[in-house]
Amino acid sequence: MNIPPRFHQPRISQSDTAAGFSLIEVMVASVVLVVGIVGVVQLVAMAMAQNSNNRYDTTAQMIAQRQLEQMAAQDLAVMATPGLTDYNFLDADGFNVLVGGVPVPAAIPPAQPPPGNVERGCALNATGAIDFTIPCGAVGYTKTITPGGYSHEVRWNVITVYANVAGAVVPAMKRITVAARGGAARFPSASLAVLVGKK
Repeated sequence: MNIPPRFHQPRISQSDTAAGFSLIEVMVASVVLVVGIVGVVQLVAMAMAQNSNNRYDTTAQMIAQRQLEQMAAQDLAVMATPGLTDYNFLDADGFNVLVGGVPVPAAIPPAQPPPGNVERGCALNATGAIDFTIPCGAVGYTKTITPGGYSHEVRWNVITVYANVAGAVVPAMKRITVAARGGAARFPSASLAVLVGKK
């Protein structure tokens, strides 16, 4: 007589029952994932804000450099609009830019020393940089332009050194300092300065 082979039922080991995730493990993993995603989102927002600030700062530096180059290219006694108490010219943005005071008096005895240096424009701080912490009320020494729709304030200061040339008091040298900033809440660009003498 044939006895059918015994049907063997597979044994279920304890390691087979522990192969899945428990509800607590899934919840902990979800919390870790959410915290990571929130952190990445915050980093992206910070990076975008920093990028915007960098755009303002870079643009401000370029504007200050452009303004300084225009001023340095002028004759020391430039007078586009005669009769003003300051030397002046029309810049590339259409502003009548003042660049230092006209000497008073304009004529002195030939042997007399020239008048002292005259400072005009927006205030400088202790390090010689344009001071944006105080308002600049010097008309003709500040302007606001909006390249690309972003508002930038430009300020400058001019110190004029005079000479006596056969009785005529004329500018012999100027120290021009320029800085710009994008919007009231932004940091200003580094102040750029140049000494300009007779060409």
